[in-house]
Amino acid sequence: MKQSLENAQHAELQDKATDIMLMEDPLAFIAEDHLRVKKVAKTMQRISTRDVQTRKDLFELTSFLENELALLMHDEDDDLIALLQPRVQAEDGFAGLRAQLAEIHSVIEQDRHNILIRLKSSKADGDRLSTTDRALIGQAGMRLLKDMIMENAKLLPLARKRLTVDDIAVLRSRMVQRRISDMRSARDNAR
Repeated sequence: MKQSLENAQHAELQDKATDIMLMEDPLAFIAEDHLRVKKVAKTMQRISTRDVQTRKDLFELTSFLENELALLMHDEDDDLIALLQPRVQAEDGFAGLRAQLAEIHSVIEQDRHNILIRLKSSKADGDRLSTTDRALIGQAGMRLLKDMIMENAKLLPLARKRLTVDDIAVLRSRMVQRRISDMRSARDNAR
């Protein structure tokens, strides 16, 4: 398990969801989540180029899409962007960035939904994905990378520059509450 953000950032593989103990700095937590996105996007590219996928790759992708990606997008869309809105200045170009993120996040959410449907139906076919399904996964992986690069280059630096200490505390609280709700929901669904 990752013991600190410094150790996490130097980990060769991002095989697990970001450690919630890193939430002290929610912007660093999001940046760490982006490293996880990068790792999963590589897995998606691998899946897209192979006729036969490994169970490990399919499990990693399914787990990420079911358990991690939606949380990250909610962190960004529902909280980070909302907290930034009243803090930005005209020269920040926030309206354009916000529109770009809304557009790509909408497509990513649709990709997430479509891929999960295809992954679940592929289990009946012995984990074989069609050429069309593999192409969708590859394209979705490229979109995830593009989104991550844009957020690392523009959104996170802007947040570090404009958010107040109180904003960061609110962001942390909301992100923690979202994960607690998600864990409770998963527990309740497992019963």
